[in-house]
Amino acid sequence: MLHESAREQYAQAAAAWSGALCCKIMSAAHAGPMAVWVTANLAYAGVLKQVAPLEAQLAALTDSLNESQARLTQCQQDLTQLDEQV
Repeated sequence: MLHESAREQYAQAAAAWSGALCCKIMSAAHAGPMAVWVTANLAYAGVLKQVAPLEAQLAALTDSLNESQARLTQCQQDLTQLDEQV
C-alpha cells in the first residue's frame, strides 16, 4: 500500500523530516512546511486506518437500531389495535 511505503521511507529518515531541520538544510523556504505537511498526512492516514473498522461497526449498529425502532413502532401499533378490540 502506498501509505505503508511512504511511512517506511519516512521512518528511515525521520530526523531529516523535522520542519526546523529542513529549513536549515534546504535553501527552499517551503521545505520545512512541506515536511510538517508530510508528517501530518502520514499521521492522518494512520488514524483513518484505525477508524475505518469503527465506522463500519457504527454503520452496522445504526442499521440494527433502525430495524429495532421499526419493530418497536410496529409492536406499538399492534398493541394499540389489540387494545381497541378489547
